[in-house]
Amino acid sequence: MSDKEKLKDLLVQYAEISKEIANHPWMRNNNSPLGDLAERIVADGLGGTVADNNAKGYDVELPDGQLIQVKGVTYRGKNNLFTSAIRSMSFDSVAIVVCNPDFSIREGLLVPRCKVVQVSRHHEALNGYQISVSKARAMASDITSSLAEVW
Repeated sequence: MSDKEKLKDLLVQYAEISKEIANHPWMRNNNSPLGDLAERIVADGLGGTVADNNAKGYDVELPDGQLIQVKGVTYRGKNNLFTSAIRSMSFDSVAIVVCNPDFSIREGLLVPRCKVVQVSRHHEALNGYQISVSKARAMASDITSSLAEVW
């Protein structure tokens, strides 16, 4: 089998797997599964519920009414990790779920809203803040064990 034929075969398998993942009840869109997975893990790990897809500014609501924005990040051997952009501050905390490439939990952090700007960089093109995971560690609660217990 040539390299091109092998690649074509792998891409067919990838498409089939992606379709199966997208049809799983935990998945809410056809994007990378990390975001939906991180939301479910945070909800289950902290005892909350995943918000409706149309909820603005948060992804999980805790029983006490706290609103959590969830950001999933994949660790690929570099320590300068940043979350995707946060454009709205309509939450109480941000949960950062750092996964290994195999989707196992590497780290979980809970950053209070009042600290988000301090541990972020503003990205003009994205019109939002991207949290530096390394800076967030100093100001966040470690929720790794709570997340790992449910995943």
